[in-house]
Amino acid sequence: KLSMTRHDCNNIAEKTLPTIVLCTLLCTFVSGVRLVRKNVTGLTGLSSLTHTFVCLTCIVVTAMPLFELSPGMHQLGFLKQSTLRTIRRRTSVVSHGYGLFRRMTGVGRASFTGINALGLPPSIVARPEIVLEAIIVDEDGSVNSTSENDWQELNFRWKPGGIDRRPRQVAPHQPRFEWRMWFASLGAVQHNAWLVSFVDKILAGCPHVIDLLDEPELIAKKKRIQMVRAQLYEYDFTRLDTEWSRSIPGADILDDDDHS
Repeated sequence: KLSMTRHDCNNIAEKTLPTIVLCTLLCTFVSGVRLVRKNVTGLTGLSSLTHTFVCLTCIVVTAMPLFELSPGMHQLGFLKQSTLRTIRRRTSVVSHGYGLFRRMTGVGRASFTGINALGLPPSIVARPEIVLEAIIVDEDGSVNSTSENDWQELNFRWKPGGIDRRPRQVAPHQPRFEWRMWFASLGAVQHNAWLVSFVDKILAGCPHVIDLLDEPELIAKKKRIQMVRAQLYEYDFTRLDTEWSRSIPGADILDDDDHS
């Protein structure tokens, strides 16, 4: 059983990561110098020099998120803290602590302002989701009213939906249909014709399409869908009263009354 505290992990990261990055830079630089010396003249030498410079730049940019793993690495001995903060902000679009995938699929900038201990904006963990709502009737009945009370949210097996149940999807599990629904929420309906076709199929009662829903009565053909509409929501996790949550500016913290 490992018994390491956060302080122990920070110490290991602070001692090893800078050394690893500097050694990688040194090895790349030495290899580049050897290539340049081997091809001193002509375009070959210029090409080798360019490749070396690009490799060194890529290593520096991609290594920046590593220095955010521990608060003790927010400054380096050969760089001023303000200079390092500027480099992080300029490279965050290319290299981010959550990776390019997380950077591409967020809901945008936080609606609140604040800077954390590393001089960076707080992380954004919310995600957009399309929620399909329907008017569901008995197989032998009909409803003429379309008031707000008649619309019910359609549940899916893996996609985030009702806030009264915990999320079922856990990475790296990526159910194909729910994954495509997530990306559809990031674009426009003109670029997701399959979603329009999906809605048309559930209105027609196609069994194979209805089976994608987590609606037992619809799957058993005890009820049917009369009308469908789509809503776009932003989903975020509830902030429990922890040290991590309290460090996020503007976060709504649950108190004891909310737990009950």
